[in-house]
Amino acid sequence: MIVVHVLQNGLAICLFSDDIPVNWPAGHGWINPHDVEKMGIESITCPECRRLVERLLEGKWKIRVETI
Repeated sequence: MIVVHVLQNGLAICLFSDDIPVNWPAGHGWINPHDVEKMGIESITCPECRRLVERLLEGKWKIRVETI
């Protein structure tokens, strides 16, 4: 099974890695936060990313998006 993480500013929100996704170990994938609405929270298979996104969706936290 592939562990699907959610990205924030290019990194997994669970911070399992401090590297960009292209350098992640095999078996790890990612989706963008805006894709969660389309694909559903079930698409997040990383337990920590899912927990954090659930908190975001409850309105308890805000995701910070930096623009360049």
